[in-house]
Amino acid sequence: MEYLFIWVIVGLGVGAVAGIVARAVCRSRRMYQLGERAFWVSLVCGPLGFSAVTALVFSIVAFTRDRDVGFTPAVGYVSCAAPVYRSVPTVGVSPAGGVMRIQCVAGPLCGQVYSLSRGVTTFGTDPRNSVHLPEGTPGVSRRHCCIRWQNSAPHLVDLNSSYGTYTNGGVRIPPQYPTELQPGSTFYLGSVNCLFRLTMD
Repeated sequence: MEYLFIWVIVGLGVGAVAGIVARAVCRSRRMYQLGERAFWVSLVCGPLGFSAVTALVFSIVAFTRDRDVGFTPAVGYVSCAAPVYRSVPTVGVSPAGGVMRIQCVAGPLCGQVYSLSRGVTTFGTDPRNSVHLPEGTPGVSRRHCCIRWQNSAPHLVDLNSSYGTYTNGGVRIPPQYPTELQPGSTFYLGSVNCLFRLTMD
């Protein structure tokens, strides 16, 4: 019985180390949800004696996938009715002279258009956000993400949201990592059921 206890403790330690390595590999590929799964599966498999194999499998998967797990591919969203314009103070003007706006193309705010603030435009379910989504919107945190201006260009920043912020093609952006947006760029909060597009007119 004593040997079994020691085996389990040592196995958990080895599994934790293997899981940390696998999670680091997955995060280097910007696959954060896959990394969390890799850690916990490797930890559980530690006492069984094959945590290293599990970590290796997750690492290989991270290099063979082109997107993270846990979200719906960005296809087939439902088009909205006529745009409803919302005012956000201090409109952002691009160097070319056009006014940039954020249009919701899928989700509870579908059809609404917001003038992009020259300062910081925040998104989330907290009523204090510039773009306020209804409380309980699936996959959306209270302070989910923001768009701020850097070097005369808008940049999307995830604010440590629970389910992530994704850009064109379903690429999850790392938390607190500014990602530049161009007119026509799309991004979604948690899933494509809450999809926005950057426009310029």
